[in-house]
Amino acid sequence: WEVEQELFDESAFERLTLAGPKYGFANNSSGVFARFQGEAMDIVELDEPDVTPASQRETQRVSGQDGKFDEEHYLADFVSDEEVVSLVKFRPYYNEQYCKYLEYLKSVRDSAVNDRSSTVVMAECQTAAATAMAPPPAAASGPGPGPDPAFTAQEQYVKFSQEELDQLKALPNKEYLLDGPTTRCAYLGLVDLMMSYAYNHRTTLAENTVESGWTVAKLSNTLSWFESFKSLREVIIASVRNMLSYPLYRHWKLVKAVIKDTVAIFALGRRQIVKCLLEMHSLFLQDDNRYLLNDLYVTDYCVWVQRASQKKIKAIGERLSEMKIAKKDVGWQLAELEEAACCVQEEQDGATAAAAA
Repeated sequence: WEVEQELFDESAFERLTLAGPKYGFANNSSGVFARFQGEAMDIVELDEPDVTPASQRETQRVSGQDGKFDEEHYLADFVSDEEVVSLVKFRPYYNEQYCKYLEYLKSVRDSAVNDRSSTVVMAECQTAAATAMAPPPAAASGPGPGPDPAFTAQEQYVKFSQEELDQLKALPNKEYLLDGPTTRCAYLGLVDLMMSYAYNHRTTLAENTVESGWTVAKLSNTLSWFESFKSLREVIIASVRNMLSYPLYRHWKLVKAVIKDTVAIFALGRRQIVKCLLEMHSLFLQDDNRYLLNDLYVTDYCVWVQRASQKKIKAIGERLSEMKIAKKDVGWQLAELEEAACCVQEEQDGATAAAAA
């Protein structure tokens, strides 16, 4: 009520919609923020989303992260890391499911190897004997190979609650026809969303707080900067920079734990990703302004990912598990800061010991 109100300029909105920068899922939105003033504009970090070209979003994001990174805050968490250690030790439920899932896949592989080794000699003899007497081969018929056990196991280990089923029923029934580059951006944006979700889930010990909506939105470059990524490595580095710039806990060990959490989420497939997205959707729905992020991104992601490629999701998880991110990749001389802090700590310990003696 304290914000001065102005009449909405419909003609200006039309110009923004037709010619302005695009954002939202699959870049299907524009001119949205022309309708809002005041606090509604604070849900994103990007300056003037309706006029800032997409080509400038990365530059703004990097500049914003550089401005928010605080050496003293980082070093304080590095030196006094008791709380961070407890957060790193926490095991999210999807990590437990991931371990069970890996054990199941191992048992399936071991069983297949044992079955083959016990029958291979007999099968080869039967094949050799039958080859001479067999008629010409007919065209192949009948069902092909069975379903991938990795995907069927996901249904066994990831279940929806009744509340989540109700949320799914309330989603719109839509189909998406995305071209190759847009589809790639959608998958990379999904990684970005899961990274911010995993940070909040771990740092709240799976108990969302009044700050959780802020945390998830702020740490996602998709939601806060409307950025579209070109590579998985680019996504991870940008997300790590956020985790070390904005939230309460800023520690490299926590960063590594969140990356492992994201690997587990993708390994468990579409169902687990949908569960995470539904939780994000609920968080934003409870916020006076962040519901806009549902309209722009999260609702569409909830629908689209249900039909996303299981193979691509699995491949992303595998690639992410293999990726090595070093402190030097972030660009803030973290290793040098930590080394200097260790030297100061050693000097202080030495002085304390000498005084005690």
